[in-house]
Amino acid sequence: MLSSARWFLAQGHDVVRLNLRGAGPSRAVCGGQYHAGSSSDLWAFLRHMPPDLAEQGIALVGFSLGGAVVLKYLGEAGTATPVAAAATICAPLDLAAVVLELQRPRNLAYQAYMLAHMKSEATAPGARLTDAERQAILAARSVLEFEDRFIAPRLGFASASEHHEANSPLRYLRGVEVPTLCIAAADDPYVSTEPYNVARAIAPREVRFVIAEAGGHIGFHDADDATRWHDRAVAAFFDRVIGAPVDPS
Repeated sequence: MLSSARWFLAQGHDVVRLNLRGAGPSRAVCGGQYHAGSSSDLWAFLRHMPPDLAEQGIALVGFSLGGAVVLKYLGEAGTATPVAAAATICAPLDLAAVVLELQRPRNLAYQAYMLAHMKSEATAPGARLTDAERQAILAARSVLEFEDRFIAPRLGFASASEHHEANSPLRYLRGVEVPTLCIAAADDPYVSTEPYNVARAIAPREVRFVIAEAGGHIGFHDADDATRWHDRAVAAFFDRVIGAPVDPS
């Protein structure tokens, strides 16, 4: 997100970078907890966005779980959105499929890293937790258990599977009404591209999918260009559907 923000700023775009609720430096001042269905945060931000930042149009870019939030928001909003275009990078379209991929032996290291990070973030100073929630977080042995014992009940769902079903982007794609580019990688270790094949059959023509042969999870490094390929691809897409930014000089 930081490198993409720097690159788009250098191209003459105004950029606002949003962390998920309670992620990174926002944890200290935000007691809530992000999840794949937290599109209400995006609704709230867009309602309060300074008008001068929207003069040349609003384009959204979502990375990984943030991309899932973007797609959910777009599907909910339909035509009732100020957003002119959007793009997602390695967004999980089927949340249950991601959890299954993480449990494969080849992904044990990924899951261990992610789970440790999620636990640390969820219990950091500033988080509003009951004693039972804190215990559930610390006792979780997998991402599935973390979601089943903490995220799902916190949101009023009976289980992680119910949470996944309600918030997976596949459920909302039909409602997307703005030009949207969804980029994924065939070698992503835990965001399977199989749901992207399903998405192609149900998504409206405004949504376009690009699956690169390589890129891992938000990698897309290019041997002959320091700029990540996904930044250049998204910029070209936005320039085509919105128009190039005004030269700041």
